[in-house]
Amino acid sequence: FLLIRVARFVPYTPIQSRDQLKTTALLAAVFAAGFITLNSALGLMHVSLVMTLRATEPLFTLIIASVLLKTEQLSLPMMLALLPVVFGAALSSVESSDFNLPGLAIVVVCNIMFALRGVVTKRLKASHEVDNFNLFFQVSYLGAMMQAGLLLLAAPLGSLSTALPLARRVLEPGYGLMLLVNGITFWMYLQLSWIVLGRVTTVTHSVCNSLRRPVMCVAGWLQFGNEISPLSAAGIALASAGSLLYSQVRVAAGKSGD
Repeated sequence: FLLIRVARFVPYTPIQSRDQLKTTALLAAVFAAGFITLNSALGLMHVSLVMTLRATEPLFTLIIASVLLKTEQLSLPMMLALLPVVFGAALSSVESSDFNLPGLAIVVVCNIMFALRGVVTKRLKASHEVDNFNLFFQVSYLGAMMQAGLLLLAAPLGSLSTALPLARRVLEPGYGLMLLVNGITFWMYLQLSWIVLGRVTTVTHSVCNSLRRPVMCVAGWLQFGNEISPLSAAGIALASAGSLLYSQVRVAAGKSGD
């Protein structure tokens, strides 16, 4: 909002048609559902396990994109290259004390939502002229309104008594600064991710996104002290190596198609 409406970093482009509004609203709903399920999974299982299971997102993206997008081609080498990612995620889950079926189901839904995000974004940008900054702005405010409406419907009136102490805590200097830094860095990550998505295929984007997960696994271990067994560590490494292997297969497929 500040970059577009206040600083005028890029010209503001409103939504031009009802069809564009419907597609953008669908994208906002999918985007919001992805983060809601991701946060829910992090509440059920520790960071390293959730991030390793999230590394299977390219598999979901490949299947969904091959069905919904004509530009995405499903091939045997691509499927085989994703097998290490799947096996790595399975290995990481075997000895994890935090692993549970509800958490796994939520991660699967999360992966589907983020796979759909890439597909819907590609279809939206193919049919309507919108730049990455305006698209992210539109998705953000539509998603915020959707979540605000759900919150008002789901939260009982009695919850206001518990919400007030949380609101006062935000005003505390240390806590407020942490929220501010988290918000800015998270916005930068999402905005840059959207720019990359506009330049590469949906599956390549999901693979690139997977490469940050080993860093998050290590950071989660350092921050929260979650024990990572040798088998789980091997699974994390295998899933990360599988992401790199898949990217090489995509590059080779692109060269052969030129």
